[in-house]
Amino acid sequence: MDARNGFVDVEDDVRWGFDYFLPELKKTGCKIWGFILPEISDIEGEIDLWTREIEKNFRVIRALSYEEILDLARQ
Repeated sequence: MDARNGFVDVEDDVRWGFDYFLPELKKTGCKIWGFILPEISDIEGEIDLWTREIEKNFRVIRALSYEEILDLARQ
């Protein structure tokens, strides 16, 4: 997820993400979730909320770029 420009959590979106999107994503065989973010972000609270839920079923990688996520995923 490219979150470099931030995003706003809306309660309905969070519920949909946790109750529908993440379970459906798990069914695909996906095992890794990547957040593309600056080292310090204005949306740390939202990222923490999502990370806690995502980590229940996926490995979470936070990096500065897509390429860095791929490199870390290979480790």
